[in-house]
Amino acid sequence: MISLGHVQLQKAFRQRQVRLFDGQRVCRVSSRTLLQPGQLLFINKPAGLKVQGVKNSLDALMRTGLRLRPTDDPKLVHRLDRNASGVMVVARDADAATWLSAAFKDKSLQGQAGGSSPTPDQQLLAPGLHIRRVYHALLARQLPRRQEGSIRMPLLVAGRKVEALTHYRVMQSSPQGISWVELEPVTGRQHQLRIHCARVLQAPILGDASSLDLGGALPGGRTRALPLFLHARKMLLKKPGEDTMKVVAPLPVYMMDVIHALGWPLPV
Repeated sequence: MISLGHVQLQKAFRQRQVRLFDGQRVCRVSSRTLLQPGQLLFINKPAGLKVQGVKNSLDALMRTGLRLRPTDDPKLVHRLDRNASGVMVVARDADAATWLSAAFKDKSLQGQAGGSSPTPDQQLLAPGLHIRRVYHALLARQLPRRQEGSIRMPLLVAGRKVEALTHYRVMQSSPQGISWVELEPVTGRQHQLRIHCARVLQAPILGDASSLDLGGALPGGRTRALPLFLHARKMLLKKPGEDTMKVVAPLPVYMMDVIHALGWPLPV
């Protein structure tokens, strides 16, 4: 099964010779399925799995691993950072891929079009179609608990500055210099959440800096190479005339370990 690309580790798809670390496990790609409503398939992507562009990417593996019915033709419609984990939606046919791709591209174009006429991609959107993505992250700084706000900081895209907007809320913070935050990107720029946290909040996401000392915060005082503590916790999708779909991805074990070690209540 490993040679066919149908087996994964919790942190990443690996080669046969790589050993498992604490909290990692082997499972089928299809076991990452969260919900299968009609034309859509929601999955919980593990950290370390690249979405596309390499042999063992999600795009390559899902052609067989996520073909759950004979008519399925799984197609990617959006990205998630290789080192991040969490909920993604996959189109099960070409029709769903068309309107989902347009919806996600519309989010990435927010702040660029201003008051201009709708783009061809925006014209594909059914009136009232709405997608929200909410992330959980552990940051390397003690922020005031219950602090919330919006981060507006332009980012470079194709050599020019474009608007980037992120809403955030501090859910927990610790004197040990760690905060648990909820992040909602309104725009969809590459590495937007990493950059906004590091540069505006002055609180890099754990695993996104080269010199973080978390030995005291990890269970048993262990030290190890840190994964990126950024998880796409939930996705909300509203289609015209239908109820909002809310899909929640369980936090990865390494995030739960730190949350538990800090004495914070675990999410349900």
